[in-house]
Amino acid sequence: MTTTGSITSEERISRVKELLTSSLRSSRIGNKICKSRPRNAMLGVVFHACARFEQGLPLSDLEQTIIDSLSKVLSDDELREHGRSYKAMSPDNRTAMFPDNIASRSIESSYTKKEFSEDLRTKIVPELLAQPNVRIVDPKEIASGAVPNPEEDESYLSAMKEYSHGITIYHSPSTDGAERSTMSVKITLDRFKCTDESNELSDSDEIFWGTAASSDTGGKKTYRSKVFNDVDDGNTFEFPTDPAPILFEGTLDQALVCSIECWEEDQGSGWSEISSAMLDIADKCQEAAENLSDDDETELAAAIAIVAFFVTTILGAIFASFEDDLIKQRDFAWNQEALNKFKSQAQGEGPWTFNGGGSEGCHLLYIRYK
Repeated sequence: MTTTGSITSEERISRVKELLTSSLRSSRIGNKICKSRPRNAMLGVVFHACARFEQGLPLSDLEQTIIDSLSKVLSDDELREHGRSYKAMSPDNRTAMFPDNIASRSIESSYTKKEFSEDLRTKIVPELLAQPNVRIVDPKEIASGAVPNPEEDESYLSAMKEYSHGITIYHSPSTDGAERSTMSVKITLDRFKCTDESNELSDSDEIFWGTAASSDTGGKKTYRSKVFNDVDDGNTFEFPTDPAPILFEGTLDQALVCSIECWEEDQGSGWSEISSAMLDIADKCQEAAENLSDDDETELAAAIAIVAFFVTTILGAIFASFEDDLIKQRDFAWNQEALNKFKSQAQGEGPWTFNGGGSEGCHLLYIRYK
């Protein structure tokens, strides 16, 4: 019997089976996951790979990478059980949860990295960009008042609450004729303010933050904060300096991609698994950033989508059995021109809103650009 945190593999297998084979509309988690089919693309690919692994079929390059990655924390028996649960899914459940090109793929048909890349660009990302919880904005237009700041836009905040997730891509066109040089940047977490605590049984929240970020030049950084106790409405907390609360420090030529998560600590531990997952997320951030086309907002969207898919897969469905509750997870990206705009702001800091949904809490996270 293997455990992740204080949850056994048998319990995790049971929860995944229930998620995939029960009525999705009668499940809070099922309803939540079905809200965004394109974000579940990699999740579908993972379960498809598990089903092929369970049947002993030859694995594609993508499927082998998935099985190798998951085998670091899950036993082969558990991977096979997830594959059996996926095979037992009804066509209606698959269609409700996953994009059509994944939901309709037979177990006998492999899925390659090349096929996934093509589907990502032509089908999955366009569908994702059409969702109201995804924004591509030019910070220069925000500064001029031409478009609202996403972090103050009620329609965007409402959509993030509805989808329990947000993707924000800051993209500024390059200046005609201007030569781009390698840029150095340091982004630190400064403080956060609780604007709406969760409806847990306890009087206060106990939360911690986890981040993973990387640029196209290969630098990557992960951070996990201490647990902040007695978090109540209106409270503001500064991040301690040991360890240094660095979101990213390094260089970039084209873009920076990051994932930020806020967790409620309950009775379980799960810390080592969360830390391991954040390292894997940082690797995916790096892969995504390295493959960006120069100054292309669609490529930025594809990169951030890949990160979102990975987070959903690892921290959403398979590891949803953590007793530490994931309150909010958001993904961000900047191209170099947009990041330069943030660095030039007089105050050098800005709020990112972690807008909770349902019984989840809300927090304002303040950062500093240097």
